Amino acid sequence: MEILYAPFAFIMRFFDSFTGSYALTLLLFTILFKVVLLPLGIKQQKNQIKMAALRPKEEVIRKKYAGRTDQATMQKMQQEIMELQQKENVSPFGGCLPLIIQLVLIMVIYTIIRQPLTHICGLTNEALFELATKFEWVDFRGYLITELKNVGNIDQIAGVREVTMNQGRGEGVHLAEFYNAAGLRFSVVPDRGMDLYDLSYKGVNLAFMTKNGLTSPFEHSAFTGEFPEHWSAGALVTCGLDNVGGAAGNGGNFPVHGRLTFTPAKEFNTSAKWDGDDYVLSAEGEVHRSRLFGSHLGLRRRLETGLNDKVIRIHDTVTNYEAQDEPFMLLYHINFGYPVLQGDSQIAVSKATTDLLSKTSTGFTAAHDPKDGIDEELYLHHMDGERAAAVLYNKRLGLGVYVAYDTATLPNMLEWKCMRSHDYALGLEPCNTCGINRDAATAQGKIAVVPAYGQIETHLEIGVLDGNDEIDAFLKTL
Repeated sequence: MEILYAPFAFIMRFFDSFTGSYALTLLLFTILFKVVLLPLGIKQQKNQIKMAALRPKEEVIRKKYAGRTDQATMQKMQQEIMELQQKENVSPFGGCLPLIIQLVLIMVIYTIIRQPLTHICGLTNEALFELATKFEWVDFRGYLITELKNVGNIDQIAGVREVTMNQGRGEGVHLAEFYNAAGLRFSVVPDRGMDLYDLSYKGVNLAFMTKNGLTSPFEHSAFTGEFPEHWSAGALVTCGLDNVGGAAGNGGNFPVHGRLTFTPAKEFNTSAKWDGDDYVLSAEGEVHRSRLFGSHLGLRRRLETGLNDKVIRIHDTVTNYEAQDEPFMLLYHINFGYPVLQGDSQIAVSKATTDLLSKTSTGFTAAHDPKDGIDEELYLHHMDGERAAAVLYNKRLGLGVYVAYDTATLPNMLEWKCMRSHDYALGLEPCNTCGINRDAATAQGKIAVVPAYGQIETHLEIGVLDGNDEIDAFLKTL
């Protein structure tokens, strides 16, 4: 049938190209259709007139053989009628062929008019489905129900599985492993502040992990110099709430990047269930940092993804449970690594003013191959606008990963570019800090505060860009 659709679809595209109106296109096409079918209609009417004029002569023949019903007589009568029709150049089927042709053409044209996006605009079924779900033209859940006839258990394509590590430095650590139909996989670690460790897409790793691997929170030491001994990295390390950056000592012992990531969450729970037209995978819990005769801050986190999503959405609420205002520092240490990070990978950041924080900082937009023994590079981006984003992408691989967030409570982003062999990483780190620790921030008046019994919310997402078209489209939004 596609052979029949093509010429008519071409004609409608031609009309649409200069009318710019689907209604006018249909009007012009209808007129053309009537003109094309006019000869067939005339021929059909002429044949009907001839058949009507011949009918009296046929009646004479039938009366001649009236009352005789044997087979030989019936055959002779039909023979005489056929000879009469041939003599008068009339066919009883002469009107059928035009009618059949018209019927076929009407069916073809009806299909084209009914599906203009397919036959006129040339959109594929995949493109149509993406548009339909985006603009809610179809019942997405109904589509999924049809698709899910291929499986007996939705866990086959999406779900959350809670596990416990039973050996190594992470022995006893509780994880919740997420996976969905889009090919997104990640691990939430409730024992470590509900941070993210593994992160991959369609089997390709995206996260940076240190040589230490996933370590138990009970291995943490606040002593100076101990941080590199137990830091695991992973896709997300939440730094704070009392300190970010180097260790601080005024008013207490505040270790590198604070203690939040080494604090187990309470009330942790996971869920995998239908929510309207989507199958939502989520986790929620709360982490508290407190001290006797001192501060009490809590961070409640909800993170989620959908059945076909390529993004993790994170919503945090920081609460001050004390009667006085409390300084707090918060940095989302989001870490990407090989293979999305390679020598030909690029980094792009939405509009910002950038400070170079290290002597080795020479350029934040390009990665390079790992080198032995080189120092890390640090950049501080002061973001413009209400929404900010940064992306690491590799056009050769057709793969990118991005971070997007609201700047109301996370006005800056620290970029950690480590091109050192075996510690090869890129950190894109939304934060409310300025690349300095608690002592320096307090002295310079650059430390944020949670009001007494108040709350501060943050919203961010970590997502995947699949293919250069998606990468280019994202870059245009920066």
